[in-house]
Amino acid sequence: MIALGDGAVNVNLVAPAEVRPKLQRLLLIAVGVGVILGMFFGINFSWWAGVIVALVIAVPLVVIAVAGMRRNQSIDGTVLTSRSGPTRVVDLATADSVTITVNRSRVDQAMLRADNVAVTLAVYSGERGRELPIDAVAALERGLRAADTLARHEVIEPRADDAAADAGPGDGRADGPASLTELAGLLKAHLRAEAMGTPLAERPLHKAIQATGAGHAGTAVTSAQVREITE
Repeated sequence: MIALGDGAVNVNLVAPAEVRPKLQRLLLIAVGVGVILGMFFGINFSWWAGVIVALVIAVPLVVIAVAGMRRNQSIDGTVLTSRSGPTRVVDLATADSVTITVNRSRVDQAMLRADNVAVTLAVYSGERGRELPIDAVAALERGLRAADTLARHEVIEPRADDAAADAGPGDGRADGPASLTELAGLLKAHLRAEAMGTPLAERPLHKAIQATGAGHAGTAVTSAQVREITE
C-alpha cells in the first residue's frame, strides 16, 4: 500500500548541505594521505607494500565520506526513504512497527522508528538541543495520520474479535506503544509548542523523553505517556 504525496520532504536533523563540504574535504584528505604514504612505502620498501598501505589508509575514510554525502532521509505521503549505504524504504501504513523511541545518555534522543528506518526527531543535552525543522515534523505528522487512515480502510475488513482487540485507549486497551494517531497527535502538539516559542524543556518531544525515565536504549513512548503529554 503506497500513498503518494505532493512531493518528498527532507526529514534530516542535519541538512546534507551542512555536512557535505566537510565530507568532501575528508574525501580529499583521505585520498591525499593514502597516495603520499603509498608512495613513501612503495619507494622505500616495495610497490605492493605501498599499495596495501594506501588502501588501508584511504579506503575506510573514502567509504565513510561517500556514505555521508549520500545520506538523506525523506517522506513522501506515508513512504519513508532512507539513503545511507543501502536504500531502505518503508510505508508507514503497512510497517510492522511504528514507534517513537527514546535513547537516554549524556545526549537524549527521540526517534521515529518504522521497521528498519529510523528518523531522529530531536536531540537534547541539558538545556540545549536540536530538533527537526517544522516542515519536516509537519510532513511526518501528516504521514502518520494518512497511514492510520489507510490502515483502517484496507480492503479486507477486520474480524469482530480483532477489532475489539485493537480498540482505542478509550475502550480500555491495556497501555502499550502509542498508536499512529497518538504519535501524530504528539508531533502536532510539538509543532504548536515550537510555533509558540515554548522553551525546549517544555516541548512535547522533550517531555516524552523525560516520561520514559532512565529506561533501556530504544524504549518506546507509550499510549498513556502520549495522552498525559498532549491532554
